[in-house]
Amino acid sequence: HQCSRTMFAASARVLLRTAPVVVVGQGVVACKEAYRRPTGPSAVLDVADDLAHYPLTDPAKTVTERRTGVAFPCTSDGLKLAGCGVRAKFGVVPVYAVGLYSEPSVRAAADDALRSLAQVDTALRLTLVRHLGATAFLKAIEDQLATRVADPTQLDAFVDACLQVLPDKMPSGMTTTLTLKPSGHVTIVADGRTGATVHAPDVATALLDVYLGVNAVSPPAREAILQGLAAGL
Repeated sequence: HQCSRTMFAASARVLLRTAPVVVVGQGVVACKEAYRRPTGPSAVLDVADDLAHYPLTDPAKTVTERRTGVAFPCTSDGLKLAGCGVRAKFGVVPVYAVGLYSEPSVRAAADDALRSLAQVDTALRLTLVRHLGATAFLKAIEDQLATRVADPTQLDAFVDACLQVLPDKMPSGMTTTLTLKPSGHVTIVADGRTGATVHAPDVATALLDVYLGVNAVSPPAREAILQGLAAGL
């Protein structure tokens, strides 16, 4: 009903001013501080429709990945969360939640996301939702990278660097952050501990493709992140 939609749009305007986080699309929960407010009545109604169907997250400055319940901070080391999703084995068994962070200035359409992110600092935050050995965790990532990395020595260097940082047994809830630099350097940090850095530009490019390419390992995460980048979240 148009009247009801108009009334809800007014409520949406209040929420946009007051809520710390808002939902702006399927699978995309945006931190209010990073949200670009829409213009025009139709844009407000679109946001109102989204708010009607998707609940707000915890008022703390975090975003909760719905399927796993993993909370992602809206910002991390000066980067802002674009979106998050779940990596599931065979598409059924959740293994980890993944979020992508980029520089606040980044705003890119889906067909330009990989090129845009390669030019700025980007981070992938992976939080386990089941216990895994480091070997199994890395093997799954290595298998995805192997078909995307032209120089195998770079992949070997990346895996070796990961093994320096990751414990043999990785408990549920453990977070691994992969920070990608335009220079091609990749830094691996586990639960905030001192990490290792390797120069592997092929790996940096391939990691972005693993999560944002047409054959991404998590289509829901890809969709959420691309929507976030397009909205300039």
